[in-house]
Amino acid sequence: MEENIDIIIFLKSGQTLRFQQIKGFTEEEEGYIGFIYQGVATGKERVGVFYLDNIAGYAIDSKGVEEE
Repeated sequence: MEENIDIIIFLKSGQTLRFQQIKGFTEEEEGYIGFIYQGVATGKERVGVFYLDNIAGYAIDSKGVEEE
């Protein structure tokens, strides 16, 4: 997968979370998405994991989705 992929996560509360320049995006059969991102405030590389049951949805750049 290419780098410089953005993802927006829509929370059930109506809030949104935006992550820029993610890498290693995956959607697992166990019901979660995961990716690696650079923390803006800390500058540290972190892993984000979100359970699909706990979010309303997500949008990711089409170049970040691998075709099966």
